[in-house]
Amino acid sequence: MACDGSIADEEIQVLGNYVKGTPYFGNIDSQEVINRFVRDINIQGSSFLKNYLRELSDAHLDENGELTIIKLSLETIKADNHIDYSEVSFFKKIRSRLDVSDETILKNVEVEDLFLNQDIIDDEEVEFMPSFSEISITA
Repeated sequence: MACDGSIADEEIQVLGNYVKGTPYFGNIDSQEVINRFVRDINIQGSSFLKNYLRELSDAHLDENGELTIIKLSLETIKADNHIDYSEVSFFKKIRSRLDVSDETILKNVEVEDLFLNQDIIDDEEVEFMPSFSEISITA
């Protein structure tokens, strides 16, 4: 949500619906976790996003978990009906850290070729100067 420099209300809504509609968040306080991430993004900037990508590389997710990350990322990017290059680029950085095949993605996720074409340099810097307010994911 933050890689384009703004967090749109529609993106927050996608996240809120996801948190409510899936069992992945269990007993954690998702509101607090999201706002801790917002605070960390404000303090760390692009370092936060780089750390996220590193953690994603080290995660041992099954195919379903990887597809979930892809679906949620794409839904969030598309939520505000405005797709910035920074969002596509960051999605590709996420995608490059997952093992799921393009064929599996295409079978399970509605996605344009634009998102699957690997035309980025993986070690490319994440440019980002954030300043966000806390958000509410409750509807």
